[in-house]
Amino acid sequence: MQSIRKKSFAAEQLAKRQKKNPILLILVVILGFTVIIGGAYVIKTRFMAVEIPETEIKSIAVLPLDNMSGDPDQVYFTDGMHEALINNLSKIGALRVISRTSVMEYRETEKKVPEI
Repeated sequence: MQSIRKKSFAAEQLAKRQKKNPILLILVVILGFTVIIGGAYVIKTRFMAVEIPETEIKSIAVLPLDNMSGDPDQVYFTDGMHEALINNLSKIGALRVISRTSVMEYRETEKKVPEI
């Protein structure tokens, strides 16, 4: 008779544990999601923060590129790259691109960019 009581007691304990486990499992899952979301927020705000300038860029000037190959016959390549950059940027409607002829005076200058 005691073996039946022991089995029934063990069965009762098992039934109690099975009833508690779903609630505990749900709490652990909620806690896990909270930790993951909190960690993602911290990573995003602290390590991936990008400062947005207060002023919007409305115009740009593409300064002439240098021919760093040392071959004077390759100047056409740098001029072509310069022209391609200006053409591609001019396709952006909200951006005013300074013309190539306006910036060509700075091709051989020794001025620094802030001075220009």
